[in-house]
Amino acid sequence: MKTVAVAGGVVWSEHCQQRLQAHLTDFWAHDVWTFPRKASNKRQRPLSLRFTCVSPQLRIELKYALWYKFTSGEWQQEMGDEGRVSEVNHINKWLNMVAPTVFSLLERSLEQWEISLRSYLVERNLYHRRKVQALHSSQTYREMWGEDRRICLFRQIYTIVYRAYDDRAETEKEIWDMKALGIMVNPTVGTRYLSFLDIVPLWFRRLVQAFMRYNIALHSPGDCCTKLQVCKVFACYLATRQELQQAGVIDRSLVIDFMGWLCEQHYPEQYRGRMLITLRTVFKVCAHHLQLPHVSKEVLILEADFPKWERALPRDIPEEILEQLRRHLDALPTTVLRMVVIFLECGLRISELCTLAPSCLICDDKHEWYLRLYQWKSKKEHVIPLVDQQVVATIQAQQQEIRSRFGADWPYLFPRPRDPQQPFQQSNFARVINKWAIEQDIRDRNGTVWRFQSHQFRLSVLMIVLMASFVEFTR
Repeated sequence: MKTVAVAGGVVWSEHCQQRLQAHLTDFWAHDVWTFPRKASNKRQRPLSLRFTCVSPQLRIELKYALWYKFTSGEWQQEMGDEGRVSEVNHINKWLNMVAPTVFSLLERSLEQWEISLRSYLVERNLYHRRKVQALHSSQTYREMWGEDRRICLFRQIYTIVYRAYDDRAETEKEIWDMKALGIMVNPTVGTRYLSFLDIVPLWFRRLVQAFMRYNIALHSPGDCCTKLQVCKVFACYLATRQELQQAGVIDRSLVIDFMGWLCEQHYPEQYRGRMLITLRTVFKVCAHHLQLPHVSKEVLILEADFPKWERALPRDIPEEILEQLRRHLDALPTTVLRMVVIFLECGLRISELCTLAPSCLICDDKHEWYLRLYQWKSKKEHVIPLVDQQVVATIQAQQQEIRSRFGADWPYLFPRPRDPQQPFQQSNFARVINKWAIEQDIRDRNGTVWRFQSHQFRLSVLMIVLMASFVEFTR
C-alpha cells in the first residue's frame, strides 16, 4: 500500500484516501454533479460540476473537498451563476496538465501548487485579481486587491484535504478546530479555528501552541483568537531576524527591538499598548508556568514600556445620532431594521440577538410578553420582559417570515443570508449598518460620519435606564 509523508507531520496513504471516498456515495459518487438554479434563475438550464482529473486519486480528493463544502452548508446546492462551474473546470484542466500521475495534493506544499496554478492562469491570460472596496474604520472606502477566485478556491480545497488526512490529536495539528476540542464556540463570529500556519519560525510556533493548550483551558475562544493574532504579529517581527529562524531566546533586548519595530510599522499607540499587555501575559505563562526554555524568566515588559494613548470616549450613541437613526430607519434592509428595533429597546449583546430562536417570544397568563435568549458571555439562558409592543410586533413579523421560508423548526430567528442554517454574523451587521450610515450621511456634532459598533446599542440602552433611575432617585 502506497504511503507518502508530507509536510507538517501528515501521512498520506491509500487507506486514508479510501476513507475520503467512503463519503462519496449515491449522487456524490458520480463524476458529474448537476444542481438546480436558484429561484431567480429557474428558467435557465441546471448547472453541472464535472470532475475530469486524469488522476483518479486527485479526482477523489477534489470531489471530497467540494462534497464537504456542500454538506457542511458552506455552499448551497441551488446555484446562481456559472462562476463556480468555471472555477472547478479550470482547476481540473490545470491538474491534468501539471499532475496527471500525482497520487495526492499533499505530495506538494500549498505554496508550490499556488505558484503553478498562478503561472498556468497568467500564461493563458486568465489570471484576474479582483479589486474590492473595503469599508475602513474611518468610514471611508479603500480599494483592495483580492486574489483570483480559482486560487482562493484551490486554497480551500487543499486545506480541507489536508485536515481530512491529518489524524493526529487536535492540539498536535497546525490548525485546531475548537469545536472538535469540545469547546462551545459562538457561531456569530469566526473564532472556530486556531491556525498556526502563519507563524513561520518553527520554534516559536511550538511555543505558541504550548501556550494555547494552557490558555484554551481557562479562557474563551475569542480571547484565544486575540492572543494568537498578537503572537502572529510578533512572528512577523521574528521573520525579519535571520539569526532567529532556527532557534532563539526571547529576552529583554529582543523585546526592546520589537517595540522599535512596532513604531516603524506605524501601529497606533493604543494597539501597541494592547499588544504589549497580551505579550507580557504570554511570555510570563511560558516562562514561569510552562517552564519553556525559549523565554527568559527576567521581566521582559516593564510598565514604562507602555505608550501613552488618549482615553477612549464614551461608547454609547449620542442623542443626535439616535435621532438620525430613527429618522432614516426605514432605509435599512428589513432584517437589519428589525434587529436595530430590538437593539434599541432591549439592549442585548449582538451575539444574543443574532442567535435568538424563532420561539424566543413568551406570553404568560397575564398576556405580558417576555424574550428568551442565550447569554454567550455567561453561558446560560436568560428571560427579560418586553414593554414596547412595537418590539413584540417586530419579532412576530420576523417569526412569520422565517416560518414561511424555512418551516417551524428553523434554529435561528435571524439566519445568515448565504447559509440559513447559521445565525446572522456580527461582521455582516456592522458592514450593513455602517454602509447605511454613509449613504444616509449620519454625522455627529463635529460633522464626522458616525461609525456604529454593535455594543454601542447595548450601552445606550443601559445609559438611558441608568439616567432614568437617577432622576427617579433624586426626586
